[in-house]
Amino acid sequence: MPNTGILAKLHQHHLSLTRLIRDINERIDLGENDYGALYVELRRELLSHSAAEDEVLFSALAAHEQCREDIRDGRDEHEEIEEILHELDRTEDEDEWLTTFQELEDAVQSHIDEVETGTFAVATQVLDTAELGRLARDYQRERGRVMAVGTGKEADDDEDDDETPEDLEADEVSTD
Repeated sequence: MPNTGILAKLHQHHLSLTRLIRDINERIDLGENDYGALYVELRRELLSHSAAEDEVLFSALAAHEQCREDIRDGRDEHEEIEEILHELDRTEDEDEWLTTFQELEDAVQSHIDEVETGTFAVATQVLDTAELGRLARDYQRERGRVMAVGTGKEADDDEDDDETPEDLEADEVSTD
């Protein structure tokens, strides 16, 4: 598991996204159809994650030639995920929605696998620990900003109001 700066933040967010998808699937498997609020949360989290990952990590890696293919692939995957989300939003037939949700799950898992095996490895080669720490803070701010725009609230500098200066320092170098 990545344990430094933005890579640790992204990994933790990937775990959260996976948990949301799992929770929706569990409700579906139980025949419950009260997964709407979870889907709204998943959608918001995916869109904020994609925007922040693109704006912060991919932009930082863009200056490095060896990262360009990973960036292009990652941005294409974000676009695919966004298109699937839009399709889910327009779908009224439950069976069609469930099939499309499976496509979303596959696309998200594929993206997570690609980023965590390919992009993370390249990022550790071209970015130093201090830069990874700075990017972690930038990622949190950008996610918070995107989420605030989506809800119409003012964006805070940090998404987590409970985050202490020590937490921010831990973003730079984690001891996990």
